[in-house]
Amino acid sequence: LLVLDDPTLGLDAVARKAVFEELIGDLADRGTTVFITTHDLAGVERIADRVGILREGRLVLDEEMEALKARFRRVSFPRSREAAVGRLAPLAPVAVASRGWEVDAVVSRYAEEHLPAEDGPEVSALTLEEIFIALTGGMEVIE
Repeated sequence: LLVLDDPTLGLDAVARKAVFEELIGDLADRGTTVFITTHDLAGVERIADRVGILREGRLVLDEEMEALKARFRRVSFPRSREAAVGRLAPLAPVAVASRGWEVDAVVSRYAEEHLPAEDGPEVSALTLEEIFIALTGGMEVIE
C-alpha cells in the first residue's frame, strides 16, 4: 500500500502526467494499491479504478470509476426548474442549474428510457471534475 497526499501539487503539466501515468500506473500494474488524496481530478480520472469524494468531511461517494462515469450524466432541456426537477425525478437529480428557461441537471441514475422525450433533452457524459462540482456544492444540490 502506498499513500500519497497531493503528489502532483506544484508540478507542471508534463510532470503531473508522468507521475500519474508512469509512476503510479506502473505501481498499480505491479499490484500495489495506491491511495491518493488530490485535487487533480483529471489526473485521477485517467488512472483510478475507484474514487471517493468528500463533502464537508463526509464521504458522499465511493464507487468504481467505470460505474461512476456510466451513471452520472448532464441532462439539459428548455423548461422551468420546477418542471424539470419533477420530470427528472426517476433519474435521481443531484444538482440543478437554471438559466432562464434552460435547465441543466446532473443525474445519478441515468437511464434513457426515463428521459422526457417530448422536450428533446441533450444528454452528455461528465468528467470526474464535473461530478465532483455537482456533489460538493458547485451547483444547487437537491437533497
